[in-house]
Amino acid sequence: MNRGSLGRIDKYTLIRMLREGGFSKVFLARRDRELVVLKLPKEDELSRYLLAEEAEILEEVSKPMPHENIVRFIEWIPDASALVEEYVPGPTLREAFSGRIATQGDAIRVALGCLSALERIHSLGIAHGDIKPDNIILPKPLHPVLIDMGVARKFGSKSLAATLGWSAPEFLKGEVSPESDIYSIGALLLFMLTGKDPPEDPSFIKIPSNISDNLKYVLERSLNPEPWGRFGSASEMSLALMGRKLPKGEGPRLVIQGKVINLTSKITIGRIKRQGGTGNADVCLQEIGNK
Repeated sequence: MNRGSLGRIDKYTLIRMLREGGFSKVFLARRDRELVVLKLPKEDELSRYLLAEEAEILEEVSKPMPHENIVRFIEWIPDASALVEEYVPGPTLREAFSGRIATQGDAIRVALGCLSALERIHSLGIAHGDIKPDNIILPKPLHPVLIDMGVARKFGSKSLAATLGWSAPEFLKGEVSPESDIYSIGALLLFMLTGKDPPEDPSFIKIPSNISDNLKYVLERSLNPEPWGRFGSASEMSLALMGRKLPKGEGPRLVIQGKVINLTSKITIGRIKRQGGTGNADVCLQEIGNK
C-alpha cells in the first residue's frame, strides 16, 4: 500500500491523517467499531527504528495495567512497522487554555494529573521528554492524558529532539533526566496561568504576581535553570502543589535519576577507579568505614 494514501493496515482501516511529525504520520483508524490511533513511520530506516522504540516504551509504560493519564498501548504490527494506540477524543491542552487564564485550582488539578503520569513513567527509568500543551489531551475537563512518547528515552541517554520554551536547558544539550520533565510541568503551569507560551530563553521567565505564595514557590523551583535546584521527583512536586510537606523524617536525601535515597548516616561520594585512563567514572555511595 502507498502510505501516503488511505487504505488498510493489517486489520485497521485508515480514516484520515491527524498529524505528521518528524519521524511518523499519525492516522485515525478503525477496527470494527473501535476507533484507534495508528502511527506509521516515514520511509527511512531511522524512522522505522524510532517508532519501534516508541512502541516498546509505551508498551512497558502500559504494564501491568494502563494508567488513566497516559495513552494506552494496543499493539505493534511488525510487518507494517505500525504502532496502534488508544484514541483519546477531546481538545488538546493548547486548544483548551490558549488565550485564556486558568484558575489556580484548575491549573493545579491538570498538573497533578500530569505528575501522576510521570510517577509511572519515571518509575521505569524513562523520561517523557516532550511534555507540552500539544501532547496533552483532555477527554474530560481538567483530566489530562499524555500522548506521543516519540521522544521518550531512558535516563542518562541522549535526547533526540527538544522544544524551545518547553524543554529544560540541559535537555536542549542532549541530557535526559526526570528533572527535565519537572521543568516542563512548570512550563505547563505557567502556560495555564498566563495563557501564553513560556519564553524560549528561561532568563526571561516571569512568575505571575497574582498567585498564591505556594504556587509561586512551585513555579520558581520547577523552572529553576539548574536540574539540581528543581523538585527531585514527580511525587515531591505533587506534594508541594497540594501545599503538603514531605513525610516526617524524610531527608536529608540524594536524588539520583529520579530515585530518592534517604540518608540516615554519613556517606562519602567518590569515584570508582578505572584502568586504561579513559577518564570515565561512576558515582558510588559509601558509608563511612566501608571499603
